[in-house]
Amino acid sequence: TFFKKKNLQLVDEMRLFLITTLLLAIPSVSAFTYQNVTWTPLNETSTDSFKDLISRFSTARDYGSVGYTEAQRFIEEWFTDLNMTFIRQTFDTFNDSITGTNLIGVLPGEMSANATHRFYLVGAHYDTMKDNPGVTDNGSGMSAVLEIARLLNLLAFYNCSMEYSILFVGFDMSQPVPDFGEEPPCPLAAGIGPCGVFAFVDWLKDYLKQQNNAELVGTFILDSILNYNTSLNSQILSDNARILLPDYYAGVSSSGYKGDYIAGVVRAADLTLAKTFQESWVTKPLNELYQFRQVDLVGEADPDPNVHIQLPIFFQSEHMQLWAENYTTMLVTDTLNERGLQQMCADKTCDTLENISEDNYQFGYQTARAVADSIFKLGNGNCFTNVTTPTTAASALFPSLFTFMLVHFVGFVLLLL
Repeated sequence: TFFKKKNLQLVDEMRLFLITTLLLAIPSVSAFTYQNVTWTPLNETSTDSFKDLISRFSTARDYGSVGYTEAQRFIEEWFTDLNMTFIRQTFDTFNDSITGTNLIGVLPGEMSANATHRFYLVGAHYDTMKDNPGVTDNGSGMSAVLEIARLLNLLAFYNCSMEYSILFVGFDMSQPVPDFGEEPPCPLAAGIGPCGVFAFVDWLKDYLKQQNNAELVGTFILDSILNYNTSLNSQILSDNARILLPDYYAGVSSSGYKGDYIAGVVRAADLTLAKTFQESWVTKPLNELYQFRQVDLVGEADPDPNVHIQLPIFFQSEHMQLWAENYTTMLVTDTLNERGLQQMCADKTCDTLENISEDNYQFGYQTARAVADSIFKLGNGNCFTNVTTPTTAASALFPSLFTFMLVHFVGFVLLLL
């Protein structure tokens, strides 16, 4: 009788123990913390994809050439393979036989259906002068646009999101069309800057209206970003730069006129883009020797026309028409033919893969990453993940599901004794 009562008492105590254990252990198994993780585009360090993209833009892409047609096909495939909305925008020129083509990829953000829909834009021209392979100018810029699209498409993989939408644009007609004069065949009504961007801005206004009167809040234009040169006196600076851009001039001259930096060309209205880009540039750099230099131009809106003439290198890309329309825009450039080999090879046949070093690739890729990370920050990007780190003291008793099951099995055996 004594042992029977003792066994019954033991069974009751074991049942109570198991019930208590179950109640304590369940939270330890099911509790999740919903916390920020550290992934950003800056976590991506391999240049493999960027190198492959550069190789795709290493043959001449003048109007009507095989390289021109292949570049258009590849850009379209890249955007569609990333499951982005693809738009082919064609536009007329002053010559009835010449039609330009801008290529646009759209990555929708979380706010795409809202009344406060906003866009960022990343763009580069993909065409070249006749017979010019155009690896640096501007295969590097177009490759960066596509690589930025790939990086920002990783958001879903890392359980991230971004509120704002992105437009990725390959601009046409930045360069002259062979046999049709020394200037691109812009429409007669074209404003400042290359033809393709003029036609794009006209299209953009209608497009934004169709998107619940959305707003374009910032643009990065990439025009030649591969030329990195640490040699003394590899960077050209004019007397006009000394007079009109004293801070920029002082920085470059104090380094021994090295072409070891990417330039961010902005007006006062564009300073937020430059500030964010610089923060991204110095965070997790591929090489701490790569420099960023801000080029501050005069004026809240369109800079003084005299500055255009005196500093032509900073006033010949797609950003000009966007500035003219008062869109916040930053030109990202290695300064093209004011640096190193490009002094000889800009718009010539020697702008080839053979002249690109590993440093050049890394420099260009760091630029692409910094733009991607800037857009991620400015576009209110955020990443979350479910982590099985316990949030209750019960986890100290049962740190894993295996331990939980083992205790219950032992308890069950004891009940059978």
